[in-house]
Amino acid sequence: NNKFDNPTNNGWVVKFKKENKMKNLFIPFKNVDSKTYMIIGLFHFAWIFAFLQLFSTSLIPAPIDVLFSLKKFLLSKDFYENFATTFLFTLKGVGIATLISLPISYLFFMSFFKQLSLLSTKLRYLSMAGIAFVFTILFKVDTDIKMSLILFGIIPFFVTSLIASFSDNINEKLDLCRVNRFNNFETLKEVVIIGKLDQVFEIIRQNFAICWIVITFAETKCMGQGGLGTLLLKNEKTIRMEDVFAIQLVVLFTGVLFDQFFQIIRYVVFEYAYLASKKKIWIVDLFNKTKKK
Repeated sequence: NNKFDNPTNNGWVVKFKKENKMKNLFIPFKNVDSKTYMIIGLFHFAWIFAFLQLFSTSLIPAPIDVLFSLKKFLLSKDFYENFATTFLFTLKGVGIATLISLPISYLFFMSFFKQLSLLSTKLRYLSMAGIAFVFTILFKVDTDIKMSLILFGIIPFFVTSLIASFSDNINEKLDLCRVNRFNNFETLKEVVIIGKLDQVFEIIRQNFAICWIVITFAETKCMGQGGLGTLLLKNEKTIRMEDVFAIQLVVLFTGVLFDQFFQIIRYVVFEYAYLASKKKIWIVDLFNKTKKK
């Protein structure tokens, strides 16, 4: 018998599968296993880290210097106080923005208020530069100035996302409500207010990123209460760029962690949204199993 009659004798099948696997990395819509995906992530991290380390400048410091600066901040009590100020104020801003944005978005389905709701979405094109001066004159207290900047900065984006989500794929549900002889207000409640509640959580998660960016800008305008924005501005003025990038690293990782946390909360509260996503998140699976017991 020829040894090539059976391809497994010389490992040809294994080699073919490996080549096929490598090819899948560069083909659109081809998925890879989680282990391969992690290796790809580590590869990208390694080359970006090496590139920044080799080609660092006075404006873009080396990653090692940034990490030493980050260590210094993490051992500082003052840093944690500033971080808590920013984070708690951001949560407060997101909460108030949600309470304002939801009624505006629900009123979109009433003809009298529809144009006003749409107008609020267009405000997202206004520049913060000129508006910040107006709020500074109108409000004398730093807390009020910061909150007004945050709300003005994120509410138009909240309303835009909410209206788009509420209007998506509702025609069949509206027809079903008509068949069941629901009145218009009952239909609004069932289809939009309750039926799209999981989407509200998703939109809050997405727009937290905008608020997290706006808060640092607002803190540079009102430095009296501290915060990460104040720390950034102070270090920019002294051109301590390794400290600036270390704070930006904290801002980045906090945003990413909160994003993942809020997604888990959404999937735990709304199990049907988790099933529809077809994702596998071990902590969600564990919580759902515990809940069923």
